[in-house]
Amino acid sequence: MDAVTPGPSGTRRATFEGRGAFFEGTELKLEATHSHDDAAEEAHDVSVELGATFGAWVVPHLRRLLEKHGSSRLLHRVDHDFVRFVSHGSKFGTRPRADGRPHKTQTRYDPLVTSSLPEIGNTRLVWIEWVRGIAALVVVLSHFLDGVVPAFHDFSREVFDPGRAGVVAFFLVSGFVIPLSYRRQSTNVFIVRRLTRLYPIYWIVLVVTALLSARADWTSPAWWGELLLNATMLQQLFMASMITVAWTLTIEIIYYFQQIAAKTIRQLDRSWIVGYFWVAVFAGAVAAERVLDRELPISFPMLLAVACVGHAMSLSFGGLLAKKHTITITVVVTATIVVAGLLRADVDPLWPPLLYVVSFLGGIALFGLAYLARNRFELRWAVWLGGISYALYLSHSVTGGFIRAAPDDLLWPAFLAALSSAILSAWLLHKYVELPCIRWGRSYKPATAASRGVRRAADEPR
Repeated sequence: MDAVTPGPSGTRRATFEGRGAFFEGTELKLEATHSHDDAAEEAHDVSVELGATFGAWVVPHLRRLLEKHGSSRLLHRVDHDFVRFVSHGSKFGTRPRADGRPHKTQTRYDPLVTSSLPEIGNTRLVWIEWVRGIAALVVVLSHFLDGVVPAFHDFSREVFDPGRAGVVAFFLVSGFVIPLSYRRQSTNVFIVRRLTRLYPIYWIVLVVTALLSARADWTSPAWWGELLLNATMLQQLFMASMITVAWTLTIEIIYYFQQIAAKTIRQLDRSWIVGYFWVAVFAGAVAAERVLDRELPISFPMLLAVACVGHAMSLSFGGLLAKKHTITITVVVTATIVVAGLLRADVDPLWPPLLYVVSFLGGIALFGLAYLARNRFELRWAVWLGGISYALYLSHSVTGGFIRAAPDDLLWPAFLAALSSAILSAWLLHKYVELPCIRWGRSYKPATAASRGVRRAADEPR
């Protein structure tokens, strides 16, 4: 920071320069509003306008500025995303155009379209959304081509499975995004928003899957018990999922429980450290497979460790974690999974050791390349797919029935029918189920002490 000059009404202007980028005309505005209500507290609003895309080192600079000229309450607000980054450059370190217009690589997305995008402060992480879109498309194409192209079937069983790579990328995204949203929400709000986001579409696809299942026995209590257990998303802890791809959702729910526990003890921003525990569990499970000569659910700890790596990356991206910690956990988790995976006993015919490791590295590479290219490509089609990625991930397990039921001479028409119907049904579910449920979940506001007091006062007899 080169200079801080006082301005009117408590406004200070600052200019940042150094480390290959500049922040010119940065405005830190400190405003205090008071209420005549004796119970009201002083409110602070921190608004920071930056003249270039922020890097991971911005927040420490802001913290130092506030430590010198602000207060502990303002520092607390900075740490909880009351910092607004407005980018005018096309990439890190790019000076804004003289006419104020965005560079060609920048897109002004419709706020209605991007309202559900993950964000740091008010900066939409559009690249995260197109990672979701590409990962979902890779999973769908992998599953569909497996039944259409024999050469691809052999390749995905012996060398590299793109579907598994897409799943690894999904968990890096979850680890990157979920703590970002949870850290500025109460646990009640987080749970309600996750329930309304995930379960309605899942239940619809589950019912359709059950109705089409050849195993369905609606007079059997055991069938109803299996169906109800699947409705919890925790079924993979006890049995195979009715929806073939829903085994990953059980791991996702476990990750949510981990984050809730971390926030309960006020360690949410340090919960990425649990990744070291999960990768140790993975290595232990691989060793146990060799001793017991049987397959164990090693993908559970592997994907949970991957999510913790994503969390560390998000903290580093936002300037809240030193890069050395992110690099360390990334290297440790990746190296452990690679080495242990290669030493794994050949007990799972579907996942030989080399295939497991190469597919895992493919997911890491997909996310890493997306991060490096985050400011270079728009990929609007992938952003759109990212919006419907959850519905697409679930619905393609049903539409894949076109391929399973098709004769050999009609496999390609069945492939096109399965793909087009998966995308169409995903869009319909997203528009008419997922988005309304998201809006309903966001309308939930837990009662505060003040609001409860107002209601009690209103209920008292006069």
